[in-house]
Amino acid sequence: MKITCTLETNETKPKIQKPKQQHPSLKDFLLFAYFIEDQIENGVCSYTKLAKQFNKTPTRISQIVRFKYIAPEIQQDILFNNPKVAERRFRTILSEPNWQEQIELWNQLKDAFRKA
Repeated sequence: MKITCTLETNETKPKIQKPKQQHPSLKDFLLFAYFIEDQIENGVCSYTKLAKQFNKTPTRISQIVRFKYIAPEIQQDILFNNPKVAERRFRTILSEPNWQEQIELWNQLKDAFRKA
């Protein structure tokens, strides 16, 4: 003898939504750069130890530290306005040593993101 039972309801299963992966803002990177440099200057950690602690490579830690060396005008803009610019797009500015050139590139980048 086989008995089967089917339960029907009008309820639907709740959809589980994965949270959107939030990428760090330029402000987060800038603040992290100052944190890293503070740890290293005070002898608390090395690039290698910090890289392991934050699950990054030493090369990536070095890239983040470059935020500390961008033009002060750009740093101020990032800290107070927190523009929605992708860090990957910002890397060209990080590789430019001349502050005036950085500012010109920054203004172009902000304009491009405003139009998008």
